[in-house]
Amino acid sequence: MSEAQPAGSLSDAEFTTFVNLLQRFSEHELDQFQLWRLNTTYDPVYINIGRYPVGASPQNYDDLDAWRAAQPD
Repeated sequence: MSEAQPAGSLSDAEFTTFVNLLQRFSEHELDQFQLWRLNTTYDPVYINIGRYPVGASPQNYDDLDAWRAAQPD
């Protein structure tokens, strides 16, 4: 599936959708971990989604649940 990618940063609404989809994926699809690689115009980006923090303490991670709670309805 190859779609034209919109240019530029995500809008606030797009980022909210992204976080909501990531929550749903994590809740229903993720077993232990998921490793992804995306090519960008700069270099590949490596994404590690897991049930345990990797390479940093949990306090170093951005809390997306707190971010969502702070968003206006």
